[in-house]
Amino acid sequence: MKGHICILFLSLFITQNILGQSRDFLLCDSILSRSTLSCEDLELLDTILFSMNYYQSDSVKVLYERAIKQAASNDFTEFSIRFQIWLADLLYENFQPDSGLYQAEQAASRALAIGDSVLYARTANIRRNVHTSLNDFETAYELCFEALGIFERHGDKVGRSVSLRDIGSILMQEEKYEEALDYCLRAIPALEAVKYWYELTFTYQRVAIAYRNLQQFQSAQQYIHKAIDACRQLHGFRLEQGLAKIYWTRGYIYEAQGDFALAMTDYDSSLHLAQIIGYPIDKWIYNSKGELYLKRQNYTAALAEFQKALKITNGDETQQKAYDYYLPVYSNLVKAHEGLGQYKEAYQLTQLIANSKDSIFRLESEKQVSELKTKYETEQKEAMIDQLELEKAVQFRFLILGGIFSVFLTLLAFMLWRNIRFRMTVNRTLQLQKEEIEEKNSQNELLLREIHHRVKNNLQILSSLLSLQADYSEDPNALSAINEGRNRVQSMAFIHQQLYTKENVTSVNMQTYLADLCSHLSDSYSAREKEIRISYDIEVLFLDVETAIPLGLIVNELVTNSIKYAFNDRKEGRINVKIWINEDSKLCLMVEDTGSGISQAPEVPQTTSFGSDLIRVLSKKLRGRIKVCQDQGYSTKIVFERYTKLGTEEVISMNS
Repeated sequence: MKGHICILFLSLFITQNILGQSRDFLLCDSILSRSTLSCEDLELLDTILFSMNYYQSDSVKVLYERAIKQAASNDFTEFSIRFQIWLADLLYENFQPDSGLYQAEQAASRALAIGDSVLYARTANIRRNVHTSLNDFETAYELCFEALGIFERHGDKVGRSVSLRDIGSILMQEEKYEEALDYCLRAIPALEAVKYWYELTFTYQRVAIAYRNLQQFQSAQQYIHKAIDACRQLHGFRLEQGLAKIYWTRGYIYEAQGDFALAMTDYDSSLHLAQIIGYPIDKWIYNSKGELYLKRQNYTAALAEFQKALKITNGDETQQKAYDYYLPVYSNLVKAHEGLGQYKEAYQLTQLIANSKDSIFRLESEKQVSELKTKYETEQKEAMIDQLELEKAVQFRFLILGGIFSVFLTLLAFMLWRNIRFRMTVNRTLQLQKEEIEEKNSQNELLLREIHHRVKNNLQILSSLLSLQADYSEDPNALSAINEGRNRVQSMAFIHQQLYTKENVTSVNMQTYLADLCSHLSDSYSAREKEIRISYDIEVLFLDVETAIPLGLIVNELVTNSIKYAFNDRKEGRINVKIWINEDSKLCLMVEDTGSGISQAPEVPQTTSFGSDLIRVLSKKLRGRIKVCQDQGYSTKIVFERYTKLGTEEVISMNS
């Protein structure tokens, strides 16, 4: 009962395919019968022809030939070339490599003629297939790498992926499986990004074969199932064609794993699909099944499979020309007869192989000799007449070439001499300009140092005047204000002192600067009776002057505030000054102490004191946002958006 159901289902499937093929043929014929075609017509025609089965009849080949002419006559040369590329692929798949190569070469020449290098590169796939089938790997590599370069220059990611996969295919035929795997895996991401299922199907398949030959069976199974999933996105003939190849490949993997039952199941599935669509790989599958039986020493079953393969091959003139195919079948037949103890039959087959090979070579040789003899007799008669004229022409050409070569050498020598002199002049001019620039830079640096020195001296004078003024003041509030003003002046003086004494006159070393500033503040206030330590965590070592001066004044105010008010109820404490760049690439400053906090004082953004106002104004200049925390001690964090970082970043942890 189940057998009848399978036969009925198969009959319905074949009938549906035949009806679909007929419907597609009529639609293509209808389009090609029009005198004028649009771009949409040709796109539809391309889609339909791609999905039609070209194994069961020559109708698709005829349609492609008509499409090539119709597209060209309607000034759609690009479409015409695309159709010719697919025709070349069709001929190659039908074991007509010479015709396929001719069409591909014609398409390549036409693409170059219209200046379409990308379309030219797409012909490399078919041309590569033919050359690798002839074991001409050098030409195949040249074609693929040329196409790869073109696709990369034009940013064609899909074309680049196909070229990478093709290079991997050549490496696989040379049994360089690790290199082949690398190229094929690099081809996958771009194809997956655009969901190009047709190319993905066969790229996954090649990756699976490479893993199989590297004995990495888990990865091989993973990618062969990816190939099946991708193939199921295809439709009609392309679906059956792809699955036939993939099931055959999966059987090949199972065979390597030693799972002969699953391997045979997949070989049978592949054979079934191939016979439905007329895909001419059934002889290869019979041979694979026979080799599987050979491994299990079932020589009777193996002999039957090899005989099936040989029967198909002997009836195929195209395959008879391909001596590389049926030699393995005969060799396997010899092994099967030997396994059965049929040594007479094995010997006869060995003789047949030898005679067949000699016969093929003898026929080819006789054909070549006949052609050469005809050409020789024809050319011999003409050669006697043309010999004298040819010798004179050769002598004249040598004289002309000698004269041209002499002129070329003279011009080349003159151009080299002129180029050397020009380079010497340019280099001399550049050296003089460089020396002038260095001298001017040195002078400018000296002037800038002098300016910083004078500014520092003026600020020191101002600090001294404020110190004298403090000696004449008895009001505690006034005295405190004078001292704070003197410290602010001193904070700016430290910067200018550093700029004229260091090598770099444009950047401030924040480590040295903050150490000098905080040490000065600690000495300025009555902190001698208390042990107050100031520590630094400076991740940003160098800043420009425009950033360093406001930052120094802010630190001056915050550290002064902590020294004066944070430790009134204790004799020791710690102040930490930290500067870093946060994850948003913004400059951050934090001054925190371990004091009791200022619970009764207002927060910095709300106070009206001069110091707090100064912090807000300076922070605003650097686009800073202030945050105050009094949970444990007192800390102020400011995040600046405007700053200029110079020099090299270093993480510095220094305690004083």
